Amino acid sequence: MSERGFYAEDGTCQRCSSSCRTCEGNATYCHSCEGGLVLDQGACQETCPKRHVAVEGMCKRCPEMCQDCIHEKTCKECMPESFLYKDTCHQSCPSHFYADARQCVPCHEDCLECSGPSADDCDLCAEDSLVLYDGRCLDECPEGTYYEKETKDCKDCHKSCQTCSSPGTCTTCREGLRLNNHGGCVPHTECAAVEYWDGEALACKSCHAKCFRCTGPSEDQCHTCLRDSLLLSESLFL
Repeated sequence: MSERGFYAEDGTCQRCSSSCRTCEGNATYCHSCEGGLVLDQGACQETCPKRHVAVEGMCKRCPEMCQDCIHEKTCKECMPESFLYKDTCHQSCPSHFYADARQCVPCHEDCLECSGPSADDCDLCAEDSLVLYDGRCLDECPEGTYYEKETKDCKDCHKSCQTCSSPGTCTTCREGLRLNNHGGCVPHTECAAVEYWDGEALACKSCHAKCFRCTGPSEDQCHTCLRDSLLLSESLFL
């Protein structure tokens, strides 16, 4: 082995470059550096290049997708569109974590997937026995909602329903309404002859001026006509 600061060439000792502590083959191909310098591909420099870190005086490449690191296996900051999880960078965060500022942050314990740290930030529930409603994982759907199997969450009933089994099928009605034979909630007293029940407004509304009985406000929603009009194909008047 060559003496520190020298290398062997044609049987004689030649001095290394001043930045090299040890070198081999020629004066500028360093094996180690003088104090304060770091070795990168045989050259001694003041700092390592981007996406590299000095480990025991040598420049080591940061882990894959890593923008900055504190060790060759420990990432500090990830490149854009990747996220830091357990000291390495990933294209997406695992279950129970969400992405925030290029880092994977833990969800609330109720959440399998989430958009934030709170209990009402859940996108999927951690337990199959829980149901999702308005970002929260609950033991059962609250009153005024029903369970939707396809999306595995609680959906709002029609606002006329107290409880329901699907969006258009009430099982009980809100105060002042009664359940009809079609799973809808209607007023206890029928609307007047020239009115129809508006399920969104929860009120009786006027039919079109040509209608005597109707299902909606338009001219083509008449069931029967006023005396001066004739119903043709339920939409045309003579």
